[in-house]
Amino acid sequence: MPKGDARSEKTEKTEKTVENTLEIRVTSNEKDGVTYFEGSTEIAGLSRAKLTRADGTTKFTTTGALRQAANRLATKYGYNGVTINDTAVQRKSAKRASATATQAQS
Repeated sequence: MPKGDARSEKTEKTEKTVENTLEIRVTSNEKDGVTYFEGSTEIAGLSRAKLTRADGTTKFTTTGALRQAANRLATKYGYNGVTINDTAVQRKSAKRASATATQAQS
């Protein structure tokens, strides 16, 4: 098989994978000094939905637990993987770290 054919075949596989991933938007909230994470997604044909834990709550204490729930949902509905969009959470935590460092210097 010529090199050109292998590259185009690989590109097609990559495109199919990207199209068939479940995108999760992560937000964080703080209550009583404890940070919670919530994830939401839009599945084709349905309105925006939040990820829930086994006990029915939507608040996750770690992003790892949120990712596990997202992976289970993606597998259940036939998606190839999960794309996590947590840029807002990263910005918020960077601001907190900066504020804490400023207070420590004072």
